[in-house]
Amino acid sequence: MNNKVVIGIIIAVILVVGVVALNANQRNDASETVEEGNGQVPNENENNPTEENGGVAEEENEVIISMTKNGFTPKDVTVKKGTEVTFKNMGTIDQWPATAIHPTHRVYPESDIKKCGTAEAEIMFDACEGIKPGESYSFTFNEVGTWRYHDHLNATLFGSVIVEE
Repeated sequence: MNNKVVIGIIIAVILVVGVVALNANQRNDASETVEEGNGQVPNENENNPTEENGGVAEEENEVIISMTKNGFTPKDVTVKKGTEVTFKNMGTIDQWPATAIHPTHRVYPESDIKKCGTAEAEIMFDACEGIKPGESYSFTFNEVGTWRYHDHLNATLFGSVIVEE
């Protein structure tokens, strides 16, 4: 074989190894969305986020989480019981915030995707539909705990709302 063929083969092998490594890393990140048990996670964020430490716009009893095709900002928030969290679509595609676990949405109490379109939908942590760009969905968290959530239309995007007394 001539040197050009050998060099070409070496470059191809390096590219394949790089692509495989990158895909494995993305799969590891995405696997975090496969919640187990009750969907609650340890409290990794002890402080209530502000614009300075997480990009959240916060009023007295309201927190705003921005949604884009790249995910939620901030991804994790800590709030007091009774706080309204608003998921605002700042992107260019529909997004559907809902409690874990994808696709059933049953982790937050009283939530279940099967209840979308019923009177019970009002008390669930589930937008029950795609939120269009520029629009928002709000939910008041009245249950203490760590509540994982995801984008039902792209389950690789996820975060958590930690609700304290």
